[in-house]
Amino acid sequence: MSGRQLDEATEFLVLTRWQSIEAIRGFAGSDISKAIVEPGAVAALLDFDASVQHYEVIEESARPGKRGRLTRSAVRLAFDEGSQPGQSLVPLT
Repeated sequence: MSGRQLDEATEFLVLTRWQSIEAIRGFAGSDISKAIVEPGAVAALLDFDASVQHYEVIEESARPGKRGRLTRSAVRLAFDEGSQPGQSLVPLT
């Protein structure tokens, strides 16, 4: 997970690793480009990507010769009034 500050919100980039495209289909169903976001997360997030992008891992230094897939999506949280970057995040609902 990575993050960056955007005005009054923090955006997190979420990468998930999958063994195969079939594993992704098993989780996401037939439309693997649609983001699957739990209802509790939807309520806590300011915004999130409705779709995801999939990439094939071509090279990985920790496991040479191993291939897999990465899924990329982004979510955004807003700070409550008076909080500062680096403090605990309070999602706006």
